[in-house]
Amino acid sequence: MVGSVYYEPPGKGADAIVLIDPLVPSGGPKERERFLDSLDADAERSRLPVAILIGNRYHSRSSQEIYDRYRQRRGSSIWAPHTAKDKLKCAVTNTFGNADALPNGVGPFLIEGLDDPEVVFHIPTYRALVFSDSLIGVSNHRVRVAPASWGIETPAGQENYRKHFRKSFRPLLKLDVDLLLVSHGPPVLNDGKRELAEALEAQAWGEDTSF
Repeated sequence: MVGSVYYEPPGKGADAIVLIDPLVPSGGPKERERFLDSLDADAERSRLPVAILIGNRYHSRSSQEIYDRYRQRRGSSIWAPHTAKDKLKCAVTNTFGNADALPNGVGPFLIEGLDDPEVVFHIPTYRALVFSDSLIGVSNHRVRVAPASWGIETPAGQENYRKHFRKSFRPLLKLDVDLLLVSHGPPVLNDGKRELAEALEAQAWGEDTSF
């Protein structure tokens, strides 16, 4: 299962329709057309520009296609971490760092220790965290962190993972969080903070044989 996130705040005052790591379905022409028609309808109804947020250098996915689709309509933008800008195959219009302000009040939190830094997005309105690759959904609506093999496979890279990866998650436990929306695997829809805390004390994904 591979997912992406659509976020439009309730009420008035929204900056944009926010798409996080967007992915146009590849299951066939009808599925693709249904997805894009639905997105077109949302953009027309809201009369808002489209802001695309990318969590890491591997998740540009359909960003360029969607950016091009709306650039001349309502307007569009692509937001990426400073560290990923020159590694993405899309036209990044805005860069950001840890704790910078993003459209609709989304907050970025930097995760270090993988082969490239990743940003986790906090959506306060829905008490949600959105992950790219650093957290993975497993069975029974639980999660596990990415393994050390997803870091740089050199002695220095593995030491960086050990020192910084799990530690980078700790600020997330201070947030009011219920939902954990992951790109890979099923989401956590309740008690997200508890499930995240459990994952930080457990074996990483692929190392825990109970799943």
